[in-house]
Amino acid sequence: MLLSEGQMSDYKGAALMIDACRQRSVPLMEAFMYRFHPQQALVRSLIADGTIGELRFVRAAFTFMLEPFPPANVRLQAELGGGALMDVGCYAVNAARMLFGEEPVGASAQWDFRSEFGVEVSLVGVLDFGAGRFATFDCGFRAPGRGSYTAVGSRGQIEVPDAFVPQPVDLTVRVTSGSGTSEHRVPGVDQYQLEAQEFADALLTGRPLRIPAEDALGTLRAIEALHRSAAAEGVRQAIAPA
Repeated sequence: MLLSEGQMSDYKGAALMIDACRQRSVPLMEAFMYRFHPQQALVRSLIADGTIGELRFVRAAFTFMLEPFPPANVRLQAELGGGALMDVGCYAVNAARMLFGEEPVGASAQWDFRSEFGVEVSLVGVLDFGAGRFATFDCGFRAPGRGSYTAVGSRGQIEVPDAFVPQPVDLTVRVTSGSGTSEHRVPGVDQYQLEAQEFADALLTGRPLRIPAEDALGTLRAIEALHRSAAAEGVRQAIAPA
């Protein structure tokens, strides 16, 4: 199955944008608002401290119902970068890269591709981070609202039930290890506001952004490998290093 030109050129387009902004000293930031929620810093800290041992698996899900499919919806328009992976699966890919702190070396995927739209409406993917470490995820427009991930280590796991689009209410991150289960309360915030503040502060002060624009290229390399694999009926695709 052939992919649309839009689906296969996202990495190249992002690289051109990054280069153009760098040459002109213009700040550029990818709009992954969930990265600015304090629960993500908490999870990264717990992993770095060895709370769950060596990180070995990440499981993630991001779905919502869009059926019956409205053809005019941007998510179903291939020429505008539509499809489940680009709309919501990208969050799972980004989260896996964030948690492992590395780039995946391979990708496999299966999808529900709808030829009438030229995009997939659901996709299941596997990212290989080497040394027996994997991230698995499902995404799409055909299941109730879910937006969570679990980080599984050699001695326990961290569950983040509202990882991607939480409401500005107090949240709970649950940690299970040999010493039992504990819950970490995270005060409610508006992650969109925090995202905007981060960009505005960098713009006004001239300081570097905490998440450089180049980080987007790692997510896009993985996304394009997942698309290639799904089009090849799940055949594993290697991901070349940057």
